[in-house]
Amino acid sequence: MQTPSKAPALKAAMTHQPHFVVLCLLLSPFLLVIPYTAEAVYAIEDDCFNGIDDDGDALVDCDDPECEPGYFKLTIVDFEELDSHNVALGKLDNNDSIDAFVANKNGDGNTVWINDGSGVFSSNGQSLGNSDSLDCQLADLDGDLDLDAFVVNNGQPNRIYLNDGDGNFVDSGQPLGSSSSQGVELGDLDGDGDIDAFVVNNNQPNRVWINQGGDQQGPGSQGEFLDSGQSLGTLPSLDVALGDIDGDGDLDAFVANGGFQTNVVWINQGYDQGGTEGVFDPQVLSQASMNSRDVALVDLDGDDDLDAVVANLNQSNNVWINQGGDQPGNEGEFSLGQALGVGASWGVDTGDLNGDQRPDVFIANYNQPHRVWFNDQNGNLVDSGQALGQAISSTVVLGDLDGDGDLDGFVTNMQANHLWINNMLQSCNDDLDGDGIPNSCDLDLVLGADCDQDGQADSCQLDTDGDGTIDPCDSDLDGDGVANDCDIDQTNGPDCDGNGIDDSCDPDENGNGIPDACDLFRRGDVNTDGSVNIADPIALINYVLGLYETTCVDAADVNDNGNVNIVDIVHLLLMIMDGAPQIPAPGIINCGPDPTADALDCVSYDGC
Repeated sequence: MQTPSKAPALKAAMTHQPHFVVLCLLLSPFLLVIPYTAEAVYAIEDDCFNGIDDDGDALVDCDDPECEPGYFKLTIVDFEELDSHNVALGKLDNNDSIDAFVANKNGDGNTVWINDGSGVFSSNGQSLGNSDSLDCQLADLDGDLDLDAFVVNNGQPNRIYLNDGDGNFVDSGQPLGSSSSQGVELGDLDGDGDIDAFVVNNNQPNRVWINQGGDQQGPGSQGEFLDSGQSLGTLPSLDVALGDIDGDGDLDAFVANGGFQTNVVWINQGYDQGGTEGVFDPQVLSQASMNSRDVALVDLDGDDDLDAVVANLNQSNNVWINQGGDQPGNEGEFSLGQALGVGASWGVDTGDLNGDQRPDVFIANYNQPHRVWFNDQNGNLVDSGQALGQAISSTVVLGDLDGDGDLDGFVTNMQANHLWINNMLQSCNDDLDGDGIPNSCDLDLVLGADCDQDGQADSCQLDTDGDGTIDPCDSDLDGDGVANDCDIDQTNGPDCDGNGIDDSCDPDENGNGIPDACDLFRRGDVNTDGSVNIADPIALINYVLGLYETTCVDAADVNDNGNVNIVDIVHLLLMIMDGAPQIPAPGIINCGPDPTADALDCVSYDGC
């Protein structure tokens, strides 16, 4: 995946049948299994244009490092929901935008998506083949100056689809082998000026297919391929990347193997090797056995040789440093370098994502967020902190999909494919349409709920109690169980009993405008006749015995302890007969409210 037009290869035979899961787990590392289909999940990412400190780091919008180049946003594209496994990017029709050729599995035809130049893709209507296609690459195979497609299939012949120049493809009719092919990389392997193919197979020999144009003297013509006859290993090979690994001017191959096997570098025997160009000998990377899925070749450390970034399943992804250049060894030999996290990684591609002229790394994960790693200028990769969505993803390819000059990501999924758009060259303008609403909050620009119909996404508005309903649509802003128009925190209204509820919302059975809990009364005037005398203890005795009902229970609570019982009877009798003990406020002479908050109330008192 050295260039944006190169599709990375996730190469594995996968089944969707749930009853295969246990068996396949036992057979892994030899089989790759997708145990279930899940809905793609994409969390709301920090926004650089909404005027809000989304991540709580006290830095807003363009002052936040997360708004620097190289941070990605999901763009919704109406891709058909096919079982996509890989993609190749390139200019397929007559315009200058980058289009997509998608390899689909399980009998879904391969599809062609034409870009309008702004990152909006439309199908050209073709469904090419009905095989289990696992990888595809684009190159001018027949020499007519447009991009053709080489597609590898699992358990069926590989196919070449020729472009008519307008983005329409026709099967060339060549059945190339019938192996468990997982991945392909295209390049001039024999140095004769046309494009050949290096195909990797699962537990079967890898093959080199030679284009019959150029210096070939065989029966075919350019665009027709013959097997070179080379049988290159029998490991579970899942991906290959081509590049001049040993610096001698021809293309070598780095093969990523699954099944916890070692990855293998195949050295082209032309030039400095003294043999035949296009013939390969192995060089095993003996330091580690990996469950590798994908590989990209790139000069990470800036010493003018090709290093490798390998995506591994449920292991750390790895950087392999070429020992030429500034390293102390020989060019073409590798030393295991940096480990890049641990995850279910299936795809990797590289490119300058943040505009610093150094290659960065985008890793696609299976049912886990994708990750972006930035090059620190010394060849060390630093996690950008981005966790990009969650889907059943198989690969990522980088290219300028929206035509703004930076690299975006095309990710293939078992569900609809997704585009991750780089904000590297986006203007730091927080209100693109000038309507006063920040971009990521503006329903003209983003998807989102808008319960109050103010044009601003609910996700950008205040939700005081965090209940998921924004304040303008929430009848109880602070979640205290008191409706907004009754809550003195909201209304600043009177609250005579201090219960947090506006008096206008408290019970007022006598309709005098005063809440029952705040009605005026004389304490001890149990029969509510306006005076305290011997009739009141008698009424109180009957109330305690359940033989009498008073309309002002607060008046019967003679000692103001929040309960009415025999103690209140004794207290009232002693006060009437001996003048002591005293009756708590408001007392027996003057009317007043109950100064003590309790469960008792005074529904009606006519004695004041």
